[in-house]
Amino acid sequence: MRKKIAALMIIFCMLSFAACGGPGNSLIGSWGLDNGDETTLVTFNIDGTVLIEYTHDDGEIEQQTGTYTLEGEHLTVTEDGGDPEKAMISIDGDTLTLTPDDTPDEVLTLTRQK
Repeated sequence: MRKKIAALMIIFCMLSFAACGGPGNSLIGSWGLDNGDETTLVTFNIDGTVLIEYTHDDGEIEQQTGTYTLEGEHLTVTEDGGDPEKAMISIDGDTLTLTPDDTPDEVLTLTRQK
């Protein structure tokens, strides 16, 4: 599940970096997801890098870094040392929806962190 979230977030970041005036510009920033056992914070940077932080119930924090690209609504996220993960994204206000290409039934909904 973590790899899916990380990949989708990276994909979303790449979309915002590559697209001018589209959803890409709206992607830059931090997005959060709370799935009960852990909280995930994904930060897409304008330089095409992404930081994914997992905070577990016990307070332990894990971090992963990588890069992302965005072509239209297609986000590709590649964690450092990992394989590229692809997803379709959409942004509606402060809500980011990620639909992984390889598991379209596992839609993730993240909220912009301010």
